[in-house]
Amino acid sequence: MPPEIAALIDKPLLLAAVLALGAVCGIAVERFVQSIDREKRRAYWRGRNQNGWKNGKQGGGPKLVAAHKEAPALGDAAEQLRLVMASDFKPRALLNKGEARVFAELDKLVIARNPG
Repeated sequence: MPPEIAALIDKPLLLAAVLALGAVCGIAVERFVQSIDREKRRAYWRGRNQNGWKNGKQGGGPKLVAAHKEAPALGDAAEQLRLVMASDFKPRALLNKGEARVFAELDKLVIARNPG
């Protein structure tokens, strides 16, 4: 064991003081880094909000349904069917991963409770 450490062990008050000083320095550095990160996040959100983004939508605030483009007038069922057939549909998950896990567990419990 190095003599410096042995000397600190022989003097417990000095050891406690050195450890306390190290803890204070560590806390100060951590708070400094956190304040820099916090200021970066605040600057990001200030810039985003100044550019007209509110609630995840550009232009601020919730939109009314009437503000959206109106759907084209569809006179008959044949025209509606042509529009649907011309559309490009893609599959998409109905549940996220967590919801899918809960659903699977609940499904197992229901089947175990009532197999019929």
